Amino acid sequence: DLVRSRGLGDVYKRQRCVSDPKERMNNKNLILSDRYELIRPLGQGECGSVFLVRQQSLEQYRAMKRFPKNTSAQPLFAISEAQILKSVQHPGIPTIYDFEEDESFYYLVEEYIQGDSLEEFLLHQQSISQNQFLYFCEQLCDIFAYLHTLRPSPILYQDLKPEHIIVCGTQLKLIDFSVASFAAISGKDFNHFGNVDFSAPELISGKPVTLRSDIYSIGKIMEYMMPYLDAATNRSIYPKIQKAISADPDLRYESPQALYSALKEVIETLSLIHISEPTRPY
Repeated sequence: DLVRSRGLGDVYKRQRCVSDPKERMNNKNLILSDRYELIRPLGQGECGSVFLVRQQSLEQYRAMKRFPKNTSAQPLFAISEAQILKSVQHPGIPTIYDFEEDESFYYLVEEYIQGDSLEEFLLHQQSISQNQFLYFCEQLCDIFAYLHTLRPSPILYQDLKPEHIIVCGTQLKLIDFSVASFAAISGKDFNHFGNVDFSAPELISGKPVTLRSDIYSIGKIMEYMMPYLDAATNRSIYPKIQKAISADPDLRYESPQALYSALKEVIETLSLIHISEPTRPY
């Protein structure tokens, strides 16, 4: 999985477009017919590297993923992610701008996402409110509801974890679709990918994978956020999350919307109880 870097800071002010033809000839950081200028590396993963680039004609910053062609798996990751991203349009999913190749690499140019991963965000919090927890859950479930109801083929994400969820102000973004797949092409030859901490048991063991495998991962992310909630909220919502992370896929929620609705009902009930409690004297 590819690593996303933190924000640009004042790098926007320091960089400029290379417009002079002679300067372009001498600039070794220009690639893909001089349309993009490499600014700096953003991360390195098993699938390839990620760079911050500047699109020259539009003077805009992008994230460029570079996949080497010298291994059998990398072209599959690059082509798969490009096919997935070009078929989706959602505020919680990066926009794809370009897909190119040369003799050595595939290049996937995407929207540059600035923010902290959910993991980084929570490390800086002592606690989060019921409302913030519910808002994050609502956005995450909305992204997956969109992916799971796409036509003609729903999309299985497969590799959900805190590092792949970016907190951009109040907006969550889901990044890294390199192992995602159209559900219509899953089956006996389906490549099973994931991670031990957040992926469904059937995905890790190589058993049949369904959309409910993603629901398990959503439940694990919710469980990951639970230590930042108050004890009363934890006790109330945990039975709902347990249903999502059941080892038996048939016992899980049928959809992300059903999971969110169950959580919302519990938290709204807790809020009403809190409001209706009489004020106690000091």
